[in-house]
Amino acid sequence: MNQEEMYRIRKILQQYKGARPKGHNTGPVPIAAVSALSGVARWIIYEIINYGRYSWEGPYIKLAFIVDQIESGKIRFNKIGNSWKIEYTESYHARKELGLSQ
Repeated sequence: MNQEEMYRIRKILQQYKGARPKGHNTGPVPIAAVSALSGVARWIIYEIINYGRYSWEGPYIKLAFIVDQIESGKIRFNKIGNSWKIEYTESYHARKELGLSQ
């Protein structure tokens, strides 16, 4: 993974943390859910967002896949009360590929 791709992932994660930019179609994205879906610890995601100095590319590779799914609208989040619900717009086979179903 090159530096440009790592920078792109960082910028998108920063958008998820802060206010949603105009024209962004994914809605709010909880960092905890991104952490759970990607298998990357929240503190590592915040390290990437705040400092951009996490040098090992493993977390970036995992995050890139999830971020691309969110950006394309295949994964969405809805807040119901105090909890978040994850919606998958892909079929069972795509969810199985993501490792999200048995």
